Amino acid sequence: MKLYAILTLILFLTMLFVPLFSLLGKTQSTNAPAVSQSSTAEQTSEQSEKTTGAETEAGTQKQTNAEESTSAAKISGDKIAVLRASSGKVENVGLHGYVVCCVACEMPYSYNEEALKAQAVVSYTYALYQMKSGNEKSDISDDPSVHQAYKSYDELKEKWGGDYEKYIAKYEKAVSAVEGSYLTYGGELIKPPYFAMSSGMTNSAEDVWGVRTDWLVSVSSDSDKLSPSVRSTFEFSEKELIKCLSDYKIKEISIGIPELSASGYVKSIEISSNKFSGDQLRQLLSLRSGNFTVEKSGDLYVFNCMGYGHGVGMSQYGANAMAKLGSSYKEILSHYYPGTQLSE
Repeated sequence: MKLYAILTLILFLTMLFVPLFSLLGKTQSTNAPAVSQSSTAEQTSEQSEKTTGAETEAGTQKQTNAEESTSAAKISGDKIAVLRASSGKVENVGLHGYVVCCVACEMPYSYNEEALKAQAVVSYTYALYQMKSGNEKSDISDDPSVHQAYKSYDELKEKWGGDYEKYIAKYEKAVSAVEGSYLTYGGELIKPPYFAMSSGMTNSAEDVWGVRTDWLVSVSSDSDKLSPSVRSTFEFSEKELIKCLSDYKIKEISIGIPELSASGYVKSIEISSNKFSGDQLRQLLSLRSGNFTVEKSGDLYVFNCMGYGHGVGMSQYGANAMAKLGSSYKEILSHYYPGTQLSE
């Protein structure tokens, strides 16, 4: 009888606590993080003509920066902390609005919708990467020389005036069509660089930043050569060159024969016993491209450039040309970031 009573008590306690443990387990699962959040561009003459910080860092990161497989944050619900360069203040901006406004700043309204979709995926991927790797105060800067260009809806309205409703509707449509899609390589989030236009071939990350990156290799972008602004010329007196290169204590200019990459960009060039990469000179001299030739004309040094930007990743002009010929945004992304996958 005593044994029966003990067994009855055990059965009662089991019936009482098993559902409780089950409930606790469900509560813990619900409260666990649903996603692992992670997170240039140059503009053509039709728009802002600025360059992003992708030129100095994007594409050089190793995939160890994305330690675990990443599933995207739901774009409509999350916010990104944007450092406004002009004020020094940080604004928490909804991701959807951020991507819409970023694409509006980075790619002209006149571009094909499939090109805008490709830009939306790239800008969103870039933002996710920054959300994972940004500093304590902010995730990303609106300074295109650091990260991506960005203006608020109100700022765009002031800029576009009466065209605002028409313009913003096109960008909203493109972003909404690919909402939540982002790029990965080997299951890990990437930080995708982009630029305005190439000289007919894009550059590899290895040639520009010295880090081999499987999905940032040189690919064809022939249509870029058809752009009316693909060529540009910059002239410097010897005094001006010395001033631009003042950190190198140069007193007299002498320029050697450049070493070119397979894609035609200047891989290295010697100036007055100092060795520079083509992209270093692009930034130091404010050239449009690291693909250039140099000639002496009288008292001037003439730099003849092809393309616009660092040349790594997606050519925005090339993306638009592909879209005009019928390529989808997926085909554009696959071409300029070979081997990557489109995830949601």
